[in-house]
Amino acid sequence: VDRSSGPLRGSVYVAWADESGVAASGPDILFSRSIDGGATWCTPPVRISDDAIHEYQWFPWMAVDPQGTIHVVFYDRRDAPGSDQFHVYYARSTDGGISFSSNTRVTNVISDASNEAGGWDGTFIGDYIGIAADANKMFPAWTDVRGDNMEGFFASVPTSNPCPGATA
Repeated sequence: VDRSSGPLRGSVYVAWADESGVAASGPDILFSRSIDGGATWCTPPVRISDDAIHEYQWFPWMAVDPQGTIHVVFYDRRDAPGSDQFHVYYARSTDGGISFSSNTRVTNVISDASNEAGGWDGTFIGDYIGIAADANKMFPAWTDVRGDNMEGFFASVPTSNPCPGATA
């Protein structure tokens, strides 16, 4: 929900993983906005994930900062198609979700879910991802499998430069 003091205050936003758009691919991250509490949706689905190969993206998480900017993080396999390897990507919208920035990779090391030694055999990393944002920074948090164990990771990224590169 947009709780900013901007013109879209009160808007309800939703993002989801959807594989209805492209045959023989994984889900893309889509977005829509409602200005009447969810009774109707004013925007047709907008694609947030911007990879050309439509690889598997999942578990989007959103936050709206005090200026009304929408921040979205999600898991993404674009850098290792068809594998259990993934990165976390980020996008933002400053126009209420009409458009989104180019996706930026948050993680600097690829995770490999097949390395997880906790008994899941690479089939489940959990849906542990999130993001918070304030006037100056965004704070993504996610599950990461860099070695043979899952761990939680967190970054603090200035919103004036939302290209974290190798922050985590």
